[in-house]
Amino acid sequence: MSASALLKNMQTSLQKLQNLLQQLFRADAADLDFGIYRIINYRRNQIQAFIDEELPTIVNGALDANIDAESSHADITERKNKVREFSRNLGEDILDADGNIVNEKYKDAPVVKEYLKAKEELGSPQSRDQRAEAVFNHLYTFFSRYYDNGDFIPRRRYSQTERYAVPYNGEEVYLHWANRDQYYVKSGEHFSTYRFKSQGITVTFDLRDVDIEKDNVKGTKRFFVPLSAETTYKSETDEISIPFEYRPLTDAEKERYGGQKQQDKILEAAEPEIVKCLTSHYNALSALEYQTEGETTLKKHLRTYTRRNTADFFIHKDLRGFLNRELDFYVKNDVIPISDLILTYVNFELTSGGGVNPCLTNSNNWFETAKLVHQIASQIIKFLSHIEEFQKRLWLKKKFVLSTDYCLTLDRVPEKFYPEIIDNAAQLEEWKNLFAIHEIDGDLVNSTYTEPLSVDFLKENLNLVLDTCHFDIDFKDRLLAHFADLDNETDGLLIHGENFQGINLLAEKYCESIKCVHIDPPYNTDTSGFFYKNSYRHSSWLTMMTDRLFLAEQLMAPDSCIFCHIDENEYENLFHVFTTLQMQNQGTIVWDKRNPVGGTNTIATQHEYIICNSKGNVKLYVQPLNREAMLRKSISLIEKYGDVTPKCREEFRKWIRKNTNLSGGERAYSEIDDDGEVYTSVHMGAPERRTDPKFFQPLIHPDTCKPCPVPRNGFSGTPEFMQDLLTRNEILFGPDETTQPRRKWYLKERLVTELSSLMPSGEKGKHQMDALGLDFPYCHPVGLYDKLVWSVTSEGKGTILDFFAGSGTNAHAVINLNRQDDGKRKYILIEMGHHFDTVLKPRVLKVVYAEKWKDAKPVSRESRLSHIIKYQRIESYEDTLNNIEFNETEHENLLPDEHRLSYMLQRDTKESPTFLSIAEFQHPSSYQLNIANGLQTQIQTVDLPETFNYLIGISVKTRQCLYDDDRCYLVYRGTVGRKTFVIIWRETEGWQPPDWEQDYRFIQAHKFTEGADKIYVNTDSIVPEAESLDPLFKRLMFSQ
Repeated sequence: MSASALLKNMQTSLQKLQNLLQQLFRADAADLDFGIYRIINYRRNQIQAFIDEELPTIVNGALDANIDAESSHADITERKNKVREFSRNLGEDILDADGNIVNEKYKDAPVVKEYLKAKEELGSPQSRDQRAEAVFNHLYTFFSRYYDNGDFIPRRRYSQTERYAVPYNGEEVYLHWANRDQYYVKSGEHFSTYRFKSQGITVTFDLRDVDIEKDNVKGTKRFFVPLSAETTYKSETDEISIPFEYRPLTDAEKERYGGQKQQDKILEAAEPEIVKCLTSHYNALSALEYQTEGETTLKKHLRTYTRRNTADFFIHKDLRGFLNRELDFYVKNDVIPISDLILTYVNFELTSGGGVNPCLTNSNNWFETAKLVHQIASQIIKFLSHIEEFQKRLWLKKKFVLSTDYCLTLDRVPEKFYPEIIDNAAQLEEWKNLFAIHEIDGDLVNSTYTEPLSVDFLKENLNLVLDTCHFDIDFKDRLLAHFADLDNETDGLLIHGENFQGINLLAEKYCESIKCVHIDPPYNTDTSGFFYKNSYRHSSWLTMMTDRLFLAEQLMAPDSCIFCHIDENEYENLFHVFTTLQMQNQGTIVWDKRNPVGGTNTIATQHEYIICNSKGNVKLYVQPLNREAMLRKSISLIEKYGDVTPKCREEFRKWIRKNTNLSGGERAYSEIDDDGEVYTSVHMGAPERRTDPKFFQPLIHPDTCKPCPVPRNGFSGTPEFMQDLLTRNEILFGPDETTQPRRKWYLKERLVTELSSLMPSGEKGKHQMDALGLDFPYCHPVGLYDKLVWSVTSEGKGTILDFFAGSGTNAHAVINLNRQDDGKRKYILIEMGHHFDTVLKPRVLKVVYAEKWKDAKPVSRESRLSHIIKYQRIESYEDTLNNIEFNETEHENLLPDEHRLSYMLQRDTKESPTFLSIAEFQHPSSYQLNIANGLQTQIQTVDLPETFNYLIGISVKTRQCLYDDDRCYLVYRGTVGRKTFVIIWRETEGWQPPDWEQDYRFIQAHKFTEGADKIYVNTDSIVPEAESLDPLFKRLMFSQ
């Protein structure tokens, strides 16, 4: 091959590698300004310089340094050229194009013998361009194996023939999936609907169909396909709507959009079609075609939407370790293939000491190539891992509490606040919307609703739920100061945020304290809404579930249980995930939904599964509501008929048969004896044949005095036990001795039974939501949740955690149970969806206010419940990324120093709002973040005190807000373990020595620190034993 051809091949290989590195370093997304792309864009120039300049320079320098290789190649080339010149003089071919001898009769010619000897000693050294090409190709092959659209998928290589290996360590059964070593970070928050504003016009990307196979369109790789022709514009609201589908491509679309960059081509083809639909609407057209940085607003947002939802699903837990292990394997198996190495001819030379040195005649220069590949790949790995570790640090960071509010029934609110409450228009409007209080008509005793509302009306409706979000901070401070044990008196906690981040934030405060975890995760079906990476549907789901279950396990008490609902799509996989946790398998409950759902080519399904695991030995029982109702019914019928009459018994049997809420076992108790006891009869035979004759002694019929038949295997009880049953009148005889006697089982003695593996319930959760006047597509029936939650909390206490809260069914169940038995159960619900405000929270408030509802209105306003709910919003991972800010400083090139990028990312971002500069503790009440909210990003003040409370794990007793002139002191007192902690917050910016002295006097005068084992203050203090919380705050926030 000519030198120019070799150079061209090398340049092609280099360009191919550089294009791949552009993707690895996200250098192909310079226009995107969200998430990790903001971080990458900050160092884009240095990244580009490495790809374009440093990479070739490093390779060239290493190649130039190998003098022996260049000398060997020059020597062989020179000798080969002499042979070719000799050949031309003879007029006969001696060598072929690759330098192999083809004419044996000239092999003894001196010039040919010298060439063959040199070739035998040196092999066939490659040219400089050939060696460079080999290095570039190996680097491309290695990194392209693991990179997949923003993520590194841990595909462990095994060999060249058997491609992948699983990290198996001798377990009997081992479940592995592709993303096991990663965190699933997609929230799906922007998936269904994406909105932006341009030139005063609101533009909505509306996702209509998600992965629904239709019109014979099937496949694993899915794309966002705009339905361009259906673009609409509403001039009255200034809204543009562009519908999308998310699905595989049709055969025609595959041909149209080719094999590379298909999503980009789809968007490129869609843009003019969308514009075409709006040609008659100048304002709408102008909004989409507005140019920023050389591209239209429409194009930029199309790319942002699709990139946000199709890339960066995972963060690797140890990218550097994984890629380094794989690199070692790749070098040993692909760059230096052992099988070829064994067959390679080896010369042996005697050393001066009489030893032997092997001289490899490897014509492919394996060792030089391996050294270069390992050297350059290691530097790329270091670079990539620094970025990945930076993301991991942000992902695992404990997130800020953004806001904290409370909802309280009025019986918990002192009457001195009532005049302020009746003057609050927002609160009254919410009460009308939620509770229809404007429809309350008074009587001789109670007041009628009036406007303005009266204080007496509030006193007569103490089940009204006040929401502190409608009041100013002064009102909230004064109200919360009223409570002597705030956290203990709070019945429910609602957290609006991503569930991983929510559980992570709860870790310190609720460690080993949760009695029951009860979750209904997305089932990973086409309609579940779970957002997964192309080709990694099950793996994405398993990764999401595993990380959250692992965190939840740390919160569970030693005598706790977890219930997890799932269907047939992921049951087996999820079951195996549970086997990796430190829990006992309690079994799987089959929920019979009593409603078969037919499939196209499958058996109709009418069940789901509920996996149950426990910490410790936990016995689960069934709530005896049905059995108690059966006893009450028997008593009422006996009272109705005056005695246990035949009519009484027949009506009881009929009631039992018609009661669809009863299980088969409960229906067996259909008889009432002469003493008014409800019972059933059971067989008294032994399960296996007895050998002792005493078990075959017959019972004597009381009327005929003749022996009755004995069970085939003998009686299960001894003669003494059987005599005791006779004495207690617990044996039923037939009309004569021909009938085998049976034993009475009284219902009152078996009120509580063990939880069964089969749980029938045809109840519809949707009907319950309709009664509340709330719209939610699918939710489980609250009656089912009542049974499951009660089985773990039959003593009436314990906290229930649900981090897939949905519509809030678990809170509804806890409230129901506490109403029934005056229990003290608590609940924690975590939900990130927009329905937190429109469904979940309104539902909880409604069921606190009244037990029964119909057509969105309470059937009765009797509540019998006193309740406090705390609800909070927390920072999201997306918020964390979007609040990274950089200090512009000049740096040298990144890669020569392996720690430089890591250092720069930490140094240049340490003053970011995400990381909380120590200086910000001087004014804690005004710390702010940019938070995504709907169509826009808005500035929001962060609740630093509540964030710190979670970090330190304090159970708050009192929360006081006091003033020293214009200085505000927020003081928390509570417990951490068995120690009393006091945390004092105040504004200290600009304080001078006299201010610190006055601070000391004020704290002492109000005895804030009296009886405290630990005292924390923000910034500093001259109070004895007080510690600054500032460094602890940051350390705990980033502890893993």
